[in-house]
Amino acid sequence: LLHQGQFYVENQPELFRTPGYSLLLLPGIATHEVELVTFCIQLILSVATIWVVYRMALELFGDSVAALGAGLLMAIEPLSITFTSALLSETLFTFAFVLSLRYLLRYFSSNSVLDLSICGLLLAAATYVRPVSYYLPAVVTLGLLARALWLGAPRLRLVHCGVFAVACVLPLAAWQVRNYRATQYAGFSASGDFNLYFHQAAWAVAQRTGRTLESVQDEFGGTNGAMLDQVHPELRGASRTERYAFMGREGKRFIRQYFPDWAKVQIRNALMIALNPGGTSFLQLALRTPVPRPQLPADEGILTTVRRMADQTPALFYTSLGLGISVAITYFLSTLGWAASVKHRPWEMVALLGIGGYLFAVSAGVVEARMRHPIMPMLCLLGGAGIVAVRRWTAPRPAQAATRFAALILHGRLSHLPCGADPASSQLFACLELDHNLESDLVGFDAPPGGPVPCQAAYAAGTAVWGPQVNRGTVAKST
Repeated sequence: LLHQGQFYVENQPELFRTPGYSLLLLPGIATHEVELVTFCIQLILSVATIWVVYRMALELFGDSVAALGAGLLMAIEPLSITFTSALLSETLFTFAFVLSLRYLLRYFSSNSVLDLSICGLLLAAATYVRPVSYYLPAVVTLGLLARALWLGAPRLRLVHCGVFAVACVLPLAAWQVRNYRATQYAGFSASGDFNLYFHQAAWAVAQRTGRTLESVQDEFGGTNGAMLDQVHPELRGASRTERYAFMGREGKRFIRQYFPDWAKVQIRNALMIALNPGGTSFLQLALRTPVPRPQLPADEGILTTVRRMADQTPALFYTSLGLGISVAITYFLSTLGWAASVKHRPWEMVALLGIGGYLFAVSAGVVEARMRHPIMPMLCLLGGAGIVAVRRWTAPRPAQAATRFAALILHGRLSHLPCGADPASSQLFACLELDHNLESDLVGFDAPPGGPVPCQAAYAAGTAVWGPQVNRGTVAKST
C-alpha cells in the first residue's frame, strides 16, 4: 500500500485480509515506528470508543448516571485494555462498529434517513477492517423491514431500508469487484472459506469423533493450509482462487454431513466465548511471552474444561478467575439494564440483542476471548442502565415516595395545583435533576383529600430526597 499503492502480498492481490487495518498501520510504517505510532492511534481510538458509549447511553437513557456508568464499565473492561496494546484489528473494528451502532440507535428515535445512511457507511467501513460483520447489513435490513411493517406507514420506512442497504452494499461490492477482476474470486474475503473449512467444519468433525480441534485441522491440511496439497493431491498446481473455492465447498459439505454435531458445538463455543474472560491475552501482554493453553477434546463440557485448565495451567486459571469477576459484573448489570429498558425502548433493546446474538453466532468457530471484543461496548451500554436500576432499587423506600410526591407537585400533576403552568416549576425540576424515568411511576397517584397541598409539603418532599440545599423560596414560588 505504501510503496505501490496496491494491496498485494508476494506480488499477488491479497484475498485473505481486508485493507482496513493495513491503512491504520501506514503512519507507523512511514515513520519507521510501527509499534509506538500504532499504539498511540489505538489508544486514541479506545478513548473515543469510551466517549461514544457514554454519548449513546446519554442519548438512549437520558440519564447522566447511566452514561457515566456505561463509560466507566467500558474504561475498565479487560479486553479493551488488553487489545489496545496489541497490533490487532480489534480496537479499530470496535470503534467503527460502535460508531455505526450509535447512528442506528439514533434512527429509532429520529427516523432520520441521514442517521441510517451514516450507519450503513460506517458498518461497511468496519467490515473492511474485519469481515465478521459482512452479513450484518442483511440482518439489520430485515429488522428494519419488520419494524416498518409493525409500525405501519411503511412506504417511507421502506425507502429508508433501501437507502441503508445501498449505503452498505455499494462499498462492499466495490471490493468484491476488485477481487473478481484481479483473481476471479467473487467473495469479499477468503477468510470466510478458510474459517468454514479449518474451523467450522473441523469443529463438527472433532465433536463427532471426540478429538481435539488441532488434530482434525492437521488431518485437513494444517491450520495454515501448508499441507493441503499433501492431503488433497488434486489441488497441486491449483490457483489460490481454486483452493479457497475448495475450502468453501468442503466446509459446507462437512457441516451438512455433521449438522447436529456442528449445531451442538456452535452453541458450546458461543458460550465459551461469552464466558472466556481473556486470561490468555492478558497474561501474554503482561509477561510478553506466549502462554500455553491445554488442547481439549471438542466434546468436553465447559466445567470439565475449567477443571482441566486449573490442573494444567494454574496461572492461566487464576488470572481468568480474577478477570471473570469483572465480566460477570458486566453481564449482571447489562441484564438488569436490558430488562429495565425494554419497556421504554423496545426497538433499541431488540436491536442490541439481535446484533449481539449475530456476533456470537458468527464468531463461534474461533474460541478466543477477542471474538467478544466488539460485543462488550453494547454490554457496557446496557450496564449503565443496570447501575441506575440497582441504584433505584436500593434507595430507601421513603425517599422514593417523597420523590414521586415532589414530582407530582413540581409537574402540576395534582389537578388543583396550577404550578405546572409556572415556568419556575420546570426550572426547579431541572435544578433538582429528578430522574426522568420516574415519570412512568406517577400514574395512579391522586391528589390527597382535603384541599390544596401547601408549599411546605413540597419543600419537605424535596429536602427528603435532595437535601436541605433546596431553596425554600423557589419551592414556594413554584407551588
